[in-house]
Amino acid sequence: MDDGSYVSNAYYFHTQGFKLKDVEKLKQVLYKNFSIQSNLHKDRGKYKLYILTESNGKFKEIIEEYIQPCFLYKIHSSSKN
Repeated sequence: MDDGSYVSNAYYFHTQGFKLKDVEKLKQVLYKNFSIQSNLHKDRGKYKLYILTESNGKFKEIIEEYIQPCFLYKIHSSSKN
């Protein structure tokens, strides 16, 4: 739960420690299993995955009940989605 964040209306998976092919696989799995649209963002030569704005609500709805209270700040902004 700790390798993610919510910044500027985008949910990020901090996947820079993984191989590109594995991050691409995660992108495919999110779409195939949950219809969550995502994309990759290059960050210092590595890739992190972010959820596209149109899938933010669905993503949050799916994961929110599983998030430990100390990590809720990672899925909420100061203004509600």
